[in-house]
Amino acid sequence: GDGVNDAPALKRADVGVAVQGSTDAARAAADIVLTQPGLSTVVEAIVVARCIFQRMKNFINYRISATLQLLVFFFIAVLALHPRRYAEEQRCLFAPPLEETESEHRMTFFVFENNVTRTVSGRVKNLIKDNRFYLEDIPQDLDTCMTPKELSFWPEFFKMPVLMLMLITLLNDGTLISVGYDHVTPSHYPEKWNLPALFFISAILGGVACLSSLIMLWAALDSWNPDGLFHKWGIGRMTYGKVTTMVYLKVSISDFLTLFSARTHEGFFFSSRPSPILLGACTVALSISTILACVWPTGNTDKIRSEGLAWEKSIIQRVGTYNATTNTVTVTGKEITINYDYTLMPLWVWIYCIIWWWIQDTMKVIAYWVIHRYNFFSINTDKIVNVRAARTVNDPRVPLARTSVGLVEGKLLAAKVEGAIQKVDEMARKSANPQQLQRVSQSLALMRTSMKTARTAAPGPKDAETGVSKTAHDIQQQVTELEKAVAAAPPEMRGEIQVQLDSVRATADRIMKVEDAVATGRDTGANQ
Repeated sequence: GDGVNDAPALKRADVGVAVQGSTDAARAAADIVLTQPGLSTVVEAIVVARCIFQRMKNFINYRISATLQLLVFFFIAVLALHPRRYAEEQRCLFAPPLEETESEHRMTFFVFENNVTRTVSGRVKNLIKDNRFYLEDIPQDLDTCMTPKELSFWPEFFKMPVLMLMLITLLNDGTLISVGYDHVTPSHYPEKWNLPALFFISAILGGVACLSSLIMLWAALDSWNPDGLFHKWGIGRMTYGKVTTMVYLKVSISDFLTLFSARTHEGFFFSSRPSPILLGACTVALSISTILACVWPTGNTDKIRSEGLAWEKSIIQRVGTYNATTNTVTVTGKEITINYDYTLMPLWVWIYCIIWWWIQDTMKVIAYWVIHRYNFFSINTDKIVNVRAARTVNDPRVPLARTSVGLVEGKLLAAKVEGAIQKVDEMARKSANPQQLQRVSQSLALMRTSMKTARTAAPGPKDAETGVSKTAHDIQQQVTELEKAVAAAPPEMRGEIQVQLDSVRATADRIMKVEDAVATGRDTGANQ
């Protein structure tokens, strides 16, 4: 409305729209005020609103998955993966204790100081307290031997510096701001929340990312094992400081890559092009995380050992013997160099994350296929029911749910049929022999008449509210006859007409499934 006399109606209506040039009274009573001529701006407003809703879904989908990944990962890592236990189970950690009856027991070991000799007090099993590390013999693979100083850095429970967690959160939050400017595709249906389905998909995304992080942490803690994955792949052992930094880089990369999977929902991550702002924000955040992980200073961060993945390190150890009778250490003169020189770990972390990113995205698409196939969480009927409080056709709390489906789908089918009639008439005018196309046009006109009858007919015993389902089977039969008519059309025109009729067929099938759902009390597959 636009006049003073329209103000009461605008105030009373669910949505009151004051058009351009309306009076102050109409504008005050209306919910929406148009500033341009015509009503087309309402359509644009609906599209913008659906885009905003889609960005909100992308944000919540990612936020839930990222939070689940972090919480579940640290919960399992603290309870199940104990770094000190992994360190102590590796080869060359402890020598067997001396028997009291033996007067002398010669053992080869590393001397960690520059002293040529040193007096050792106590039994061998207590020598760890004196910062000494003993071996039964010189192993062939000395790189798998952990020094007592390195052992002291491995805590009883997995820990990560709070500063690293703050960096992950800060960079993630900064990137999430750009989600508000991302490219999205508005839905063809009115939007509404389906939180169970959204949470399920977020759990899939977060669960896959969490699993990949746990596997990498386990492999890193087991890196001193000569039979472990890192040794088999040629990566070698990792100090605990590098394990900590590696987990920081892995979690950071997985979080940002999960964002690209969360924003596309049913499709793969490459099905929708991200906006330059989002892509640029993620690139900057990933670059900062990677650089920090490479050059992180060696030392204790929040009392937890940390070390850059790109730093090289070597320790020169002397080999000596221990005499239990005199409690003395004698250096043999042999020196062993243990190197921690593997600097390609950031590259392998990136490759590992990208591989799991594809797995994560594939699992998301499969999960969507399953819940659509079996209509879990009423995902098929949720949007087709044009009532915000109802999620199924037979929702007992909302009797108008079936009416909304009949109205929306009936109008949609009418629009599809009208478009098909126009296309057939256009082709008939161009055809040299229009008789065959006239059969198609007549069938479409008959379907349009049946639909009008369905909307105006008296309530039937099957569905007194919608009226559409009363003749849905007749419409289905007419579609079948229509396809026969199309098959008889000229081959050069058959393809263009078939495109229109396919859309009519899909809409008619959807009405049939809604009718079946109403009749049986089930909503399975009503929007497939």
